Amino acid sequence: MREILIEEIVSSIGSKISELRKQKDFSLHQLAEKAGVSPTTIHKLERNEMTPTVTILMKIADALGEKVSFFFGRGIR
Repeated sequence: MREILIEEIVSSIGSKISELRKQKDFSLHQLAEKAGVSPTTIHKLERNEMTPTVTILMKIADALGEKVSFFFGRGIR
């Protein structure tokens, strides 16, 4: 049960990043630059091809004006 919840949360991070990026009207490259990560990283995260480290997730959350805890809640705005 707990493993399923963890997987659900991790698999929703990419869509949350994508949704917030679009809400903020950032291009993939703009978010990458603002967060200090590569555009490839953002692309892979949004497509769930990569699981972010805590450091990367913190940088992205900051760039999007969110607390990192946003990515661990259920659902998208």
